[in-house]
Amino acid sequence: MEQYHRLWDYVATVKNSNPGSHISLQIDRRNIEERATFQRIYYGLGALKNGFLQGCRPIIGLDGCFLKSPFGGQLLTALGRDANENMFHISFAVVEVENYDSWSWFLRELISQIGRGNKGVAYTFILDRQKGLVRAIEELFPESEHRFCLKHMFKNFKQRFKDQDLRDLFWEVAAAASMPEHETALSNLERADPQEGDKLTAAGWFKWLPPKLWSRAHFSTACRSGTCINNMSESWNNYILKARGEPIITMLEWIRRRLMQRLVTKREGMLKHGGTLCPNIYEKLEKLKIKARNCVAVYRGNGNLEVDGYGRTNVVNLELKTCTCGHFQLSGIPCMHAVACIQSRKLKFKEYVDACYHREAYLRAYNFTIGPVPSKQF
Repeated sequence: MEQYHRLWDYVATVKNSNPGSHISLQIDRRNIEERATFQRIYYGLGALKNGFLQGCRPIIGLDGCFLKSPFGGQLLTALGRDANENMFHISFAVVEVENYDSWSWFLRELISQIGRGNKGVAYTFILDRQKGLVRAIEELFPESEHRFCLKHMFKNFKQRFKDQDLRDLFWEVAAAASMPEHETALSNLERADPQEGDKLTAAGWFKWLPPKLWSRAHFSTACRSGTCINNMSESWNNYILKARGEPIITMLEWIRRRLMQRLVTKREGMLKHGGTLCPNIYEKLEKLKIKARNCVAVYRGNGNLEVDGYGRTNVVNLELKTCTCGHFQLSGIPCMHAVACIQSRKLKFKEYVDACYHREAYLRAYNFTIGPVPSKQF
């Protein structure tokens, strides 16, 4: 109770130490005579906002989790992805319950903090179909793409379909990044689970949802990501697990300090890295080089190459940075077919990896500090 009484002072102190922060405190009070009750707080440090806009792709994961305090409540979170494909925290909020009203409020605060897009590109949201969230996004971010987390979709799929072959085909359908492969995977699923009477088939279960929400073949390439698993939110929930049962200011300070320490660690770690590409991207390319050993690239002129491998022929255009498999243009990272082409032409990989994965982009994202906050005596 003492910490709730001091919330106004705490918020003012954090704002003073972190200019440009977007921290909003909402109270519940029916009339002027009635004592105010805490309802919600939105916590977005201004420096984190600047880092996200300057160095991260326009893709945001949204999630909610329960707090373990005696007063209950839930924590809503917005997370981005940095150039090394790691979690980048944007903001969080403590709310009374997770529903359409609280998500709408959270998203309006998010708009006040970072706008509706980055560098002219609308945000892409990844979510777990939380209560009221889809409707709130459609109303407040009408230009944005949103994707359902495949991990949670698979959990629902397993409850209805027990056959292991169907479960394996689930990931084949979800992973297809080109329309031909998407249609082939759905046909395979239809053959594995044919229609009988009025039963809901596995393919019918997929078709019940608009493919733009779960199919890589239907995703926009603007955000340079084929990600459709909200694993960053799971990482965040584990990251703050110790704080979720603490009193309100203790919890906010625990999170702020960990973010402050994480920022320094991330920046100093990347400064020691001498390559053009971020370490995780370099590692991903090394794995793709192994797969590309089974591919043969034939140059056809004007940047076009045919790539034979794994029982099919794909066409790669290095000038446009595209491949018929769909993965190159979707992620901004060369697929194994493009890797085979780059190697055969003796070109430099860094010239074909999107700039959003470069070391410079990473350092722009973490090129700020989080201001220190004194204790309540000050």
